[in-house]
Amino acid sequence: MRARHLIHLQPYALLAALVAPAYAGSHGPSGFGTPRPVQHGIPLEVDGFTVELQAAWTVWDEYSTAELRATSGSAASLEHSVLGSAALRYGVSETVVLGARVAWWWTEGYAVGPELAAAADPLEGDPGGPSDLWLDGSWRFHRHPRGDFAFLFGVKLPFGADDERLDGGEAISPSDQASTGAVDFRAGLAWSNQLTDRLRFDASLERTLHGDNNGFEQGDRWDVGASFLWRLGADGKSKAGWSVAGAMLMTNLEADAQAGVSIANSSGTLAWFAPSLVRSSADGSSLRFELALPVSQELDGDQVEADSRLTIGWSRGF
Repeated sequence: MRARHLIHLQPYALLAALVAPAYAGSHGPSGFGTPRPVQHGIPLEVDGFTVELQAAWTVWDEYSTAELRATSGSAASLEHSVLGSAALRYGVSETVVLGARVAWWWTEGYAVGPELAAAADPLEGDPGGPSDLWLDGSWRFHRHPRGDFAFLFGVKLPFGADDERLDGGEAISPSDQASTGAVDFRAGLAWSNQLTDRLRFDASLERTLHGDNNGFEQGDRWDVGASFLWRLGADGKSKAGWSVAGAMLMTNLEADAQAGVSIANSSGTLAWFAPSLVRSSADGSSLRFELALPVSQELDGDQVEADSRLTIGWSRGF
């Protein structure tokens, strides 16, 4: 009798597997593969603008087909992802800076372990598309010989793609989408200290609160970072020249939740070491190359780890 009931239930189990999102990990623009750079507390000149274009390529330690089959739907794998972004910042006053950032997300080799049988093939697809609009800024509330201190703030408006699906039509977890479809908020503190003409220290602490979208809520996030920027050459006051920098970054992502219930395989803590090389020009433009390498990945359950992240950025002030 029990076997007969199980046979009758199989079509419903298959249907549930096809429509249920694949909740596994957090790979999107707000996930573990996107370390938050160190923010600084130095405002722009009044009525000054800065334009920034950036592309970040993340390589992942992808699961093999056998490893995905063994997870039976509890993990997702990814070969690499690219996050391109454009930002504009404006100096409102001697202490306040406002900005906006938009982004686009590409993925390659995204796959999810099969839901029903360990022998089945993984489910594949390439989620991506436009990400959300961040409106953010900073307010320098204190200036001291030991540095500038600023309050950081931001809000994310959900204008991106949040309904990409696998090749077979199966839904993808919102945390693996280009957009979570929710309004998010961010706040924090930044400290910048110009130690010498050629050496600057920056540190920041930020908290991101993720909103709810159709009962799904991505885990809230902490970002902590510290960096040194050293201008090369004899004249540290010159705008033109080369600089080297080194940053330590840490992200703590809490568990995602569906209808208030925590989802496994979606939380953890990741630390990066990120050396970079910057070329500044006399016209106010700069070109930056950064290689972020994970030094610690403490991820909950079955989550694919990041191998490295290469970022190339160009900015121009005017």
